[in-house]
Amino acid sequence: VPVDRDAIRRGHTLSEFSAAAQELGFDTEAIEAAREALALLTPESDLRGCAAVGMRLGSMLCARGAYEDAAAAFRLAIRAVDLGFFSRLDTEGREVDMRSAGNVYRWASFAIAQAGDPLEAALVLETGSARELRRRVASLDQAKKLDAIPAGLRDEYEQSAHMLAAAPFGAMSADAARRLQ
Repeated sequence: VPVDRDAIRRGHTLSEFSAAAQELGFDTEAIEAAREALALLTPESDLRGCAAVGMRLGSMLCARGAYEDAAAAFRLAIRAVDLGFFSRLDTEGREVDMRSAGNVYRWASFAIAQAGDPLEAALVLETGSARELRRRVASLDQAKKLDAIPAGLRDEYEQSAHMLAAAPFGAMSADAARRLQ
């Protein structure tokens, strides 16, 4: 079988194979494919692809207790997320990037702490928390832009934005976040 010479396409194919193998319970094959994909989908070559496969590989390695390798995968994912965030000039694009980053900062912080670097873990966690806080506070400001919609919907949005802003970080805020969306 000939090897695909397009590194990005090959990286995406390997990433998709990794996800399918993981879903089927072939964890060793999933990890191997994700490692190869991450070597091709770097922060410099494909931000979103790198973030996605780095997150998946880091999660799989954490589940195995391979925290140093997991931390390395998460570091690449965070580098990709950060590069995407800081390359945006518009606030709305940054908001989209913050939402798409998901829990990568929390998982990365966990893996990095388990790998033995609590200071770096704290800094990673703080970066993610600051971005989440920014997203929540920004949702309060959005209510001012909703003057053109019916009062009942605007009131519901404002109430939802305040609930999310007051909710604790983590899984406990899921209902408030869903309501706002």
